[in-house]
Amino acid sequence: MAIFRAILPFFFLCQFATGQMARMEPPNWWVGMKNTALQLMVHAKNIAQCTPSLATYEGGPYLKGFHKGSSQNYLFLDLVVPPTSKEGVLDIVFSNAENEDSITYQYELKTRTTLRTTMASIALMPFI
Repeated sequence: MAIFRAILPFFFLCQFATGQMARMEPPNWWVGMKNTALQLMVHAKNIAQCTPSLATYEGGPYLKGFHKGSSQNYLFLDLVVPPTSKEGVLDIVFSNAENEDSITYQYELKTRTTLRTTMASIALMPFI
C-alpha cells in the first residue's frame, strides 16, 4: 500500500503533463543554422494562460519573448539559438499563475548534418 501511495502522485503528474501539451511545431531544431531566430508554435488547451520560461544555458539558446495567438489554445515562443549553441535538450517550463501548476516540455536541438558529411559517412561504410 505504501508503494501505491508513493507512485500515485507521479501518475497524476504524468497524466497532467501529457494531457496538457498537445503539440509543438517545429518538433525539433538544429544548432548551427545561419538564421538564429526560432519561433515555436505551442498548441494545447488554454496554453495562452501560461507563462513560458527557459532554463539558462551559457552561450546557448534563450527565450527572447512570447505572444498569444488569436485562440487561448495557441502560444508562440520567440527563441534565439546562437551559433555557440550545442546539441541537447532544452527544458521549457509553462507556468500557470492561476492554479500554480506547471508543466515542462523537453525540446530537442540536434546537430545539423550537411550533405557533405552524410556522403562522407556513406563512403566509409563497408559494402557487402
